[in-house]
Formats: sequence, C-alpha cells, structure tokens
Amino acid sequence: MTKIRFLFLFLLGFQSFAQTIEIPQFPTPEKQFYNLLEEDRIEHFQNLNGSIKQVSRNTTVFDTDAVVKSLETKTAMFNEEGKIASYFFNYNGNRGKTIYETTPKQEVDSIDGYKRITISAPEEGINEYWYKNNTLLKHIYSDDLLYKQETVFGYNSKNRLTQKRTFTYLYIVDDTGEPYLGSKNETEVELAFYDEDRLLSKEKYVVDDEDDIIDINKIQYEYDKEGLCSRYNYNYSRYVTTNIDWEKPLEKQTYQEDDFIKNESKKIIGLYKNDNKKRLKAFYIADTKHNDFTEKYEITYTSNQMTIDAIFREFKKRYHSPLERLQKRTRYQYYYDEYQNPIKVQSFAWSNGKKLLEKETTLEINYSK
Repeated sequence: MTKIRFLFLFLLGFQSFAQTIEIPQFPTPEKQFYNLLEEDRIEHFQNLNGSIKQVSRNTTVFDTDAVVKSLETKTAMFNEEGKIASYFFNYNGNRGKTIYETTPKQEVDSIDGYKRITISAPEEGINEYWYKNNTLLKHIYSDDLLYKQETVFGYNSKNRLTQKRTFTYLYIVDDTGEPYLGSKNETEVELAFYDEDRLLSKEKYVVDDEDDIIDINKIQYEYDKEGLCSRYNYNYSRYVTTNIDWEKPLEKQTYQEDDFIKNESKKIIGLYKNDNKKRLKAFYIADTKHNDFTEKYEITYTSNQMTIDAIFREFKKRYHSPLERLQKRTRYQYYYDEYQNPIKVQSFAWSNGKKLLEKETTLEINYSK
C-alpha cells in the first residue's frame, strides 16, 4: 500500500507478553481515518474477529508491467486459548518459523498500599503494573541490561486519563567500571485536556538524549453537532535542550527562541466529513506552514466492501522558479467476510491515465466455529 503520511503519534504502546493487562490510552480523534486502513488487523492477526484456528496472509507487490516484484506469505496457528502459537514465513522463497513456547510468569502481591502484578518472560524483561482501587497508576519496565523505565498515569475526577509521565533511569559506570542505575529523568510527558466528556486538546513532550533535542506536539480538536470530530489543528516544534531545567516538568519549561529549530516545525490541519450513518466519508489533510503537501480522501461503502479514493499533491520549490506540483491518484479497495474481517485489500495507482494494481493482500481465515 502506498505510504500515507502520519506526522504525529500521541500514544506509545507497551510491547510485551503482558497481553492481558489493559493500558490506559488517550482518545485519538486524529486517527479516525487511519483506523479505517485496517493495518492493526492485517498486521496483528490476534485482533481479528471470531474464533480462529489459522490465518494465512499473502502479500504481492507488482511493477508497472503487472509483473510480480515480491511475494510474502505469513501464516499464524492459534492454540485452543485463541492465542497465536506459531508463525510461518515465506518471503520470496526464504522460509522461517517462529514458535511461542514460553508462557510468561505472572505474580501478584501487595507493596506500599499498591496491588502489583509482575509479568516476566525470558528475553522480554520484567513488567510491573501497580494498582490502587483497580486503577493502573504506574508501569515499570526493566531488563537484565541495566535499563529501567517508569511510567506514571494521572486521572481526573471522572477517571479519564489526563497525564502520562515517563521517566528513564540513568545508566552510570563508577570509577571501577561497574555499571549501575542512578537517578531518573523525565523523558516523555503526555497531557490531555477535557471540557466535561469532550477532549479539547493534547500535548506531548519527548526528549531525545542522543541528539540533545526535545520534540513538542500539540493538537486541538473541533466537533460537529453530532459530537464527532470535524477538524484538528496539529503543531510540531523542536528545540535543543541547552537551557532545559531538568528539575522542572517538561511542560513547565521556558523554551528559548534561540533554541528553536525553525526548519523542522510543522502546522497540520485535518478535516473530517461524516455521512448520515456517522461513518467517515471524506478526510483532508494539509501542511499550512510550509504548504508543501495536501491529501484528500473520499470513502464509499457497499455491502462487505469499502473504497478509498485518494489524491496526493506535493509542492516542491525550485531555485528561482515557482512551486512545482506533483500529483498522484490512488485507490484502496477493501473486501470483508461475514465476520467483518478484511479478506482482501488492493491498492491501485494511475499512470498515464491507466489504472495499475500496485499491491494486493489477501487473508485466508480458518475459523474454528
């Protein structure tokens, strides 16, 4: 599938064996369109609907002469508990197999007034989840390589997630060459602001220690009379960390103009339109700071099918000449089975007025019931 821009990400998922732990998440109205693309279910078979025994995914990429450029097959076998037991791969004739034999170890205890669930598995590190009144307040991840990260969750009076603060412990080597974990620094902050039950805005601050920079993401939302998101305004800025006071929370810093990296900032708008069934029917996204791209999507629905027609425009500056406009037209065709699982996805492009199949992905799903 043609790569579609997604210039921001407000949520980082914890990747571990702790599949039974529900991590609190911020609402993401900005992902309304991208959720339609079915990436989550096509890539992660455990998110498909129904009781499944086996899934085989075949992905074929074609060149402009309809000749196969690459062919990939991925098959997942499910156990009686509905979890993936093994994977089989075949990429252009190169075969592979992955078997999940290890069941993660889970322990529950109480410490300092918290209920703590600890989940560990070989080569996956240790995940600790700390609860009070059945609410997750802290997640700690550590491994055998002296890496430790702690995330703290905050909620409002309606138990809505309002903040998520991530701290990374410093890796220090003493005079004898022995490593140990020192104090912790705040390296990521996510904040959400509500008006009653409606999300108004979010902010995210991320520190990159290797490059001594901090990325700041801010997004505001507007809604239609049905309460559906109709517009978002996204602002991205980057600063060097020369004048950061590490004793202060990241959102309370005074970010100096001299530390601002101007050519990497962005201002993006996204516009949504919905049909009378509250389904998304159009999406428009553009860069309003650099005016270097626009994307327009129109979505239509029929029985067990969905079609997305897209027009991509890029504007490139040339020396002593006006902007040059590059345009591409693309179509994504989705087919679903009776369980509303995607079973075929095709992406087409137009070249010299001719419609060409670029990529096709099929899912063969064997249900147990």
